[in-house]
Amino acid sequence: MASIPPRIIIPRTLYPWGTPKFPDYVVLRERAAARSGAAGSRCTPFSATTRRAPAIKGQKIAWPRFENAHEIMALGAYRPLDDALRIAFTELIGWIHTETGLSELDAYQLLSQVGKVHVTEMVDPNYVVIASIDKKFLPPRKDHKPW
Repeated sequence: MASIPPRIIIPRTLYPWGTPKFPDYVVLRERAAARSGAAGSRCTPFSATTRRAPAIKGQKIAWPRFENAHEIMALGAYRPLDDALRIAFTELIGWIHTETGLSELDAYQLLSQVGKVHVTEMVDPNYVVIASIDKKFLPPRKDHKPW
């Protein structure tokens, strides 16, 4: 298999480039599969794009976090797969705890009931996992700003 380009993760964007949730990826994959006649072929879009993302000064995070209009998400990348899952969910638990004031155990309980996981990458030496939760399940933020 050809080498896979590095992922570009920008805070507060919808999804990292090169994941199945990126709409162009799905279209290109389907076209490539139709042309080659092979199921499961992979085609990652390349793009020369400049994006501007706001930085939150004074806040440190261990792993990338991002959100869209409906979800907040955290990324974990490591080997083996269970460590990548642990990293993604730990980061999401910390984010919910910091933003809402829920205890870490309550955030853990909330994620165990309504959290979602998306395994993004399994061909590189590291696994990439995105843990997410719909904003409709989250309590209001401590500073009363909307999610």
